[in-house]
Amino acid sequence: MHAHINPALQAYLLTITALALLAVLLQPAGGYAISLMVLSGLVLYAVLSTLGQAGRVMCQVVSVHSGNGLVIQIKHRKIRVQVWGITAPEPESRYFESSRQALESLLQNTSVQFQELPDKKRAGHISRDEPLMFFADGLDIAPRLLAMGMAGLEKGVTVPDRYTQALGTAADEGLGIHADSPQISQDTE
Repeated sequence: MHAHINPALQAYLLTITALALLAVLLQPAGGYAISLMVLSGLVLYAVLSTLGQAGRVMCQVVSVHSGNGLVIQIKHRKIRVQVWGITAPEPESRYFESSRQALESLLQNTSVQFQELPDKKRAGHISRDEPLMFFADGLDIAPRLLAMGMAGLEKGVTVPDRYTQALGTAADEGLGIHADSPQISQDTE
């Protein structure tokens, strides 16, 4: 399991490191130089804290209707969208409700953002049932659902390696939707 660090915390740590390096290099002697370093640090922190979150839009989750489908509100508009890259159990599946609850739990009491896919050439218009990448407190939720065994990979979509690794871990451990799948023996004859 990989440790995930919030992008804002990464920016903060990088800023502190940069300021320490700057202090060593400049060896300021007066109050003016220290004030300049503090101001530079604040500017650097503001810039770096937005890196890694470019293109992300804050939204409010109105409801979760499946393991990969939800209704979000942007300004005064409510729209039904999908979590990109994954599929979730159908309503008639015995894992439907647990998958839906897992997504709801990941989004509850968090700061939720979405990001449009890079291949979309629109001026910010989100279509009904459009697949979007969702982030809860800065972390991509799709691999988290995959790692819990609450979702599968969408066919025909090229996803980051972390998605396939998360799915593989859940399948190996027989979690969620993989619990009923027969385990493939690794033994050779």
